[in-house]
Amino acid sequence: MKNRALIVSVGNFYPDAGLNKRNGVKRDSRRLHKILTKLGFSVDIKIDIEAEEIYEAFKAESEKTVKDCFVGIISTHGEEGVVFGADGRAVKLAEIYSYFGGPSMVDKSKLFLIQACRGYGLDGGVEVETDSSSSEEEDSMSELFSIPIDTAVMYATSPGYGAFMHPLGSALIQTLCDLLEKEGGPDLEITKLLTRLNYQVAYNFQSRGETLGGKKQMPCFVTRFTREVFPFSKTAAAEDLSLNFAATKLLDEPVRFPFTANKTVKNRALIVSVGNFYPEAGLNKRNGVKRDSRRLHKILTKLGFSVEIRIDIEAEEIYEAFKAESEKTVKDCFVGIISTHGEEGVVFGADGRAVKLAEIYSYFGGPSMVDKSKLFLIQACRGYGLDGGVEVETDSSSLKEEDGLSELFSIPIDTAVMYATSPGYGAFMHPLGSALIQTLCDLLEKEGGPDLEITKLLTRLNYQVAYNFQSRGETLGGKKQMPCFVTRFTREVFPFSKTAAAEDLSLNFAATQLIDEPVRSRKSSIS
Repeated sequence: MKNRALIVSVGNFYPDAGLNKRNGVKRDSRRLHKILTKLGFSVDIKIDIEAEEIYEAFKAESEKTVKDCFVGIISTHGEEGVVFGADGRAVKLAEIYSYFGGPSMVDKSKLFLIQACRGYGLDGGVEVETDSSSSEEEDSMSELFSIPIDTAVMYATSPGYGAFMHPLGSALIQTLCDLLEKEGGPDLEITKLLTRLNYQVAYNFQSRGETLGGKKQMPCFVTRFTREVFPFSKTAAAEDLSLNFAATKLLDEPVRFPFTANKTVKNRALIVSVGNFYPEAGLNKRNGVKRDSRRLHKILTKLGFSVEIRIDIEAEEIYEAFKAESEKTVKDCFVGIISTHGEEGVVFGADGRAVKLAEIYSYFGGPSMVDKSKLFLIQACRGYGLDGGVEVETDSSSLKEEDGLSELFSIPIDTAVMYATSPGYGAFMHPLGSALIQTLCDLLEKEGGPDLEITKLLTRLNYQVAYNFQSRGETLGGKKQMPCFVTRFTREVFPFSKTAAAEDLSLNFAATQLIDEPVRSRKSSIS
């Protein structure tokens, strides 16, 4: 039995579709086929097929048996939430992803790469056409809702922006192929590989031509993996996630990003916790927030952070607190933690007014935070769905979800956002503290925990909450909670380590040696 890959490439469209020809797709497909076959995959390529055929191809793949991993690659014109078949009809990515939540794919790793535009913004780009067309963006949020557990999606570009195509192939796919052909490349854990892919495209690619010359392209990826996986390695196995782990030894990997010379400057953290709301706000009290805040303060201070806590402040004060933090000097990293009621795209102050997460994130794209790592943890609901949860209140209120997509647009480069729950679902709170924050604290107090690279730490956090947490009580008993994170990091970073440095991403890398980390059998999925 083999791992499987499906490559769908659309370069030629029907005349009545009104979509430009995409030169370079066959070159991408041939190179991918050659490399993936060499890495042991069974590869199927579909060229210039209609929208309905794209649905049928992925549906059929989702019902087949794979060894450990499925890789799905789509290269065509697109917009936020959709891609287009040769007939010009839209294919909803939400539906494609949802196929892979079925029984055939339980406990299997799923990776999707989407080489298509997600809007019309121009940020980066060799003389090109952009992969965008003109469909409405109404499916964008449902796309994120539908990503199954143990799945990652790599997008060629960030939400709202165009992706570039060249006759020699796309920046995303050709760079991925370069990485997989490098010595040690296939043996990289998937989030490390995708982070290096982010870096290579963001820093080494720039469009040419009179119209689009000088533009850049910034990929990003979303992951719901609950374990470290090595989809392209023939020998490496998923690492043990029982927390009985040893430190990871990085061999011959030079430091690329030097630390701040001023040794008196510290990393900074801001914790905003709202547990008590004004009576007229109509929001329930959140027991447990002080316990979360005190424990976070103790651990982060021990790890060398300068930590500020703001308790029960109004919406405008939340904006002001983060704006002020974004203008301060940090050594290498800023961590922002928000714990309050919320919905998709917003959280709430003590006065019940909404705080747009998009605006909070956007503050950290300024000059003070250039080349600094930014990590946000959001302990709040993102909707009303119940998937996971100790007898609880959920952290949700009643505002419209209109700001959900702009939130994703605003995440700056070299930033990751960890959400307590997946889009559309509720997050749980207990008097002893939230599952997300208490589990993070557990991880950071374990030997070797603070020395983990950030995507590895967040993947372990995903796992611990998803598999070890379950709500109790008559109303919500038995519900689960599945965190997820979005990252635009372009390098591996170690925000909680006092000694580890970001790894060199020049591709002159050695294989990563995993020491004394036993292989762990996988439990049944919760979704």
